Amino acid sequence: MNTQIDLRIGRQGGALGISLPDSSFRLRQEQGVIPPGALQDIHSWRTPIIQVKNFLDRETYEPLALNFDRLIAEQGDEREDDVPAVEIGGTIYGKTTKEYLDASAEAAQKMLRLFAGSLHLPEFLRAAVQASVPAGCVVRALDHGGRLASDMRAVTWRGTGEYALKLHTDEEQFLTESIAALPVFGCSSPIAANVYPRAASSTLRVYNRILSRDTKRRLGLIERLGYPIDEELLADTPYIDVLLDDGDLILALGSLAHGVPYRPGVEKRQLFNSFLIVKPDDPSQIYMVA
Repeated sequence: MNTQIDLRIGRQGGALGISLPDSSFRLRQEQGVIPPGALQDIHSWRTPIIQVKNFLDRETYEPLALNFDRLIAEQGDEREDDVPAVEIGGTIYGKTTKEYLDASAEAAQKMLRLFAGSLHLPEFLRAAVQASVPAGCVVRALDHGGRLASDMRAVTWRGTGEYALKLHTDEEQFLTESIAALPVFGCSSPIAANVYPRAASSTLRVYNRILSRDTKRRLGLIERLGYPIDEELLADTPYIDVLLDDGDLILALGSLAHGVPYRPGVEKRQLFNSFLIVKPDDPSQIYMVA
């Protein structure tokens, strides 16, 4: 019996990087539950984007949305880097191992307040992913030295130009030597798991392009952890706009360039985000990190 996630990827090369075959670059929609084999399908490029409609019902997502509004109104929590966002929760982005664990501990109680009157969303998501993977695979939170790392963050993007969140890729934050002590270090194919308590009629734009290391190095994207990518670089690249509704879950290959187009009201959009990281040297271990 296969107890591992298949990490082999078929590739088509190009000057900027690699792209999926046209027949594979598509959106797959499901209802309510994550289908069996979803992570394998994403990693193998059979289906790089899966949208689970009604992953959360109204009775679940409305309290989450109200709690987020309340916490942001009380405490702000604007990011201190160049990413325009208001965020709750510890995130690995741009941090050392110690900084990530410290931020996770600092945010733990606030994250619990997000789930009051609803369900514990990280546990709900973890159980849903666990039910979809092969027997023998384990979906778990990340711990290091007896300390737990954040497995989810809540964020709203606040950019006001063409994009509320500019184009970027997710893998560079897991390739930086600053987190070399963590078992997720070295993962070049993170899967973004995005739950939307409030979608605000927004979209997620995903381009059919994984930039090469040479391209990212030339553009300074390795040092900037994959953010931002100039849209002109991808002017001739096909993309999919995923239309979002309240309660949706998106699972997507994070190494594909993606962003959030701006539209009026997008600042009300709420994203509860985790990354699903298949351990590079042991594909039976899948970590949920923020």
